[in-house]
Amino acid sequence: MTSSMLTMISRSPDCAIRFLRDEDGAITVDFVVLTAAIVALGSLAVGVVNGGTTELSATIDRELSHPGQMPTGTGGAGDTGGGGGAWPGDTDPTGGYNDMPPMDGTEGEDHTEADGGDEGSAPGNDGGPVADNTEGDDTETGPAEDDPVDTGEADESDGGGGNSPGNGGNQNAEVDFTFEDLQLGCHWGERAVSRWLDFDLSRPTPYVVSGPGNPTAQNHGGQQSHRGAVQWGTNIQVDIPPPGQTYVVFMEVGDRIGSLTVSRDQCG
Repeated sequence: MTSSMLTMISRSPDCAIRFLRDEDGAITVDFVVLTAAIVALGSLAVGVVNGGTTELSATIDRELSHPGQMPTGTGGAGDTGGGGGAWPGDTDPTGGYNDMPPMDGTEGEDHTEADGGDEGSAPGNDGGPVADNTEGDDTETGPAEDDPVDTGEADESDGGGGNSPGNGGNQNAEVDFTFEDLQLGCHWGERAVSRWLDFDLSRPTPYVVSGPGNPTAQNHGGQQSHRGAVQWGTNIQVDIPPPGQTYVVFMEVGDRIGSLTVSRDQCG
């Protein structure tokens, strides 16, 4: 093809069409070659893509059929080690009771007397309403052996454990932990709530609350009850004492004993 032909074709589309028709099939032959080349390239590309996909599928199949070893955790429901986990199936003979650390630095301090109260400490409740207990039966009651601390009003115990100071089972028991004392004003509501006390128990641990003022503690389910189970911490609710008087409430958690002292100002 000469330069004059190219110039003619570029200037007139009609000339280009006539040129394509009049070149004795030369352009047609070129189109056949071009089409064959395109088809060949397409086939090659399809082959490359297919080969890569096959190799990737084989790699994925190998990975899925031979997974790596996953690290296994310790403890849990089947743990039978001596440490005592927090789940069912553990065989720690202590039940996690001895895992409780000293609280507030008062371990061993004797709080069986408060503000001139009778030695021996806590009596039973004062007959107030009993909060819903979802952790255990709270119908057992019995007479208290000592008078209430500085109250002289309560006549019954709340049915706490046999070694609870508030039930006369262990009158001179030493206190292992204490809640922060509450000093209430003359004009107060019907119930007082202690500050939260953190525990660090390996599992829910049974507790019993005893003493005057119908005391209850928050169990690990969030309900207030005279007895139940705690693990991470709790607080105590108790009826306020009469003006000028003091209540001492005891909480037995596993083999530990704690106390709360609630005092009310004199009115008038």
